[in-house]
Order: sequence, then structure tokens, then C-alpha cells
Amino acid sequence: MYYEELLKEDLWGFLSYTQQNKMNWGRLKTEWWKFHQRDFNFWDGKFDKPVKNTYKISLCIPCMNRKNEAKVAIQKNIESNADYEKFEIVLLDYNSTDGLENLVRTEMMNYINSGFLVYYRTEEPQYWCPQHSRNVVMKLGSGDIINMVDANKFTTEGFATHINSVANQIGWPAVFAKAMGKRSSKSYFRLFGRIGFFKEDFMYLGGYDEQLSGYGWQDRDLLYRAMMSGYTLGWYQKFLWRMKSTHSSKYFHPRNENILVTHDINCLISYSNLFANRYIANIGKHWGRAKVIKNFNEEIEV
Repeated sequence: MYYEELLKEDLWGFLSYTQQNKMNWGRLKTEWWKFHQRDFNFWDGKFDKPVKNTYKISLCIPCMNRKNEAKVAIQKNIESNADYEKFEIVLLDYNSTDGLENLVRTEMMNYINSGFLVYYRTEEPQYWCPQHSRNVVMKLGSGDIINMVDANKFTTEGFATHINSVANQIGWPAVFAKAMGKRSSKSYFRLFGRIGFFKEDFMYLGGYDEQLSGYGWQDRDLLYRAMMSGYTLGWYQKFLWRMKSTHSSKYFHPRNENILVTHDINCLISYSNLFANRYIANIGKHWGRAKVIKNFNEEIEV
């Protein structure tokens, strides 16, 4: 069975432990959150420190066969952050076959020439991989702060300015995420591909865990590893919104089409690592590895 290849022996021991103690997934998540919330550092929501630094902010968008959504998102993201002097959108074309490359070439060269947009394309992947695509695009971001945004998300006015202000309040290490402040329930996180870091903090964590496979839990795993490593959560309640759309499972590897299964498997892997205090991912691996072409003319290996 494919998923058995993903699981280490200690994961089966962990699963056995949860079963023996009659801990279903809902209870496990709740109990872990209640126990560790005391360890988490939350920004208090106050802007009482001067804004001394203007950080360069990269909005990182991985995209595979979401041309129409990406077109809307990029336009909205640029309009919403045009007032911020150090801002870029990094678009990773993850081997799209729906004409995304032609769209960028014919309709977005003005964004590239002005420096608002940096376009990368890789022709290596056959299937969509959330963890790998996000690692690649986050590593390509040149900003001091790199913020993941799926292709069906867009920012509203003042996002970059707000993130810079929050970063000046909390310093580093930090994680920036769509959340509802310091609440008692884990349900107050609204991630869905909306999470950011100082770039050096992201690199220290080893990025997204590429041991996870298919869709589900990758953002929550990264957030929890960051917060268990002492990062402060700089939350925001607005600024990043989702379009009403879905990413067809046909772009996933056939083994990963059942997203309910992959979600639970990824959850199992994540919690086993958290319980074992393993917060750094991809140790000993060249993670986020890819060959890309930048702005149609420069070949780069990540």
C-alpha cells in the first residue's frame, strides 16, 4: 500500500497509542491544542512601537491550471499593495497546461517590467504537489518577509503595509497568519494557504514538510512547528480573502485524489512529529528543489 511507504515505524506506534487511549482525531487535536496553547506566543494586537523598518515583502503564488483565478488575483494584489514601496508578487507556474504562460506573456509584461511581478515557470512536475510547490515559490521570494497566497486568494488594500507594521511590533522569529487573535480554539485559524514568515525563519524550519503527500494539513503543520519553536504569531483578521473556487483533484497524483484520506494521513504524520518534538522538516534533504525559468529568459536551479 502506497501510504505505508510514507509512514515510519514510530508512526504506527503513535497510532497504536492513540487507539489504546481511545483518542479519535477530534479529541487528539483538541487535547494537544489545550495542552500546548500555553506555550504559544501571540501578538497582543497593539501598535505601540514605532515602525523603524520597511521590509521587502514577497507575495508568493504557486499556480497549476488556475489561469483565470490567477489573472484576477494578481491584478487585485497589485492594486491593493501599489502604495507599498518594497513589494513584489512571485508567481510560480507549476507546469500549467491551461495557457497561464501565454497569459503572462501577453497581458502581464507591464507588471514584470515595473517590478511588481516576477514570473517563474517549471516544466518538471506532472502533478500538483502543495508542499513542494509552496516550498519552491517561497524560496524564490526575494523579500525579507515571504507570504504564501494560493492562486485563488487575493489581498485587500493595505495588506503589505499592515504586515510590515505587525513585523515591527513583534520582531522575529515570527509567523504571520489569517487568524482571529488569541482565542481558546484552534478553529480560529483560517489558513488555507495564507501564512508568512521572515524568510530566514521559514528556511530555519525547513519549509513545508515534503514527507506529507497530497492535500491537507500542510499549513497547520507548518504553523504548529513554528509556534512550538517559539515563533510569535502575528495574526490578521482581514486583508486576505478566498474566491469561490476549487482545485480539481484531477491535477493531483492518482494516488492522492482522495483528499479526505491524504488529510488524515498528513495529520497523523504531523502530530507524530509534534509529539516527538520534531519541529524542523526535511532534515538532510534538498527540499523545494526545482529548475525554473525566470521571466521567460533566465534559467535557475533552486
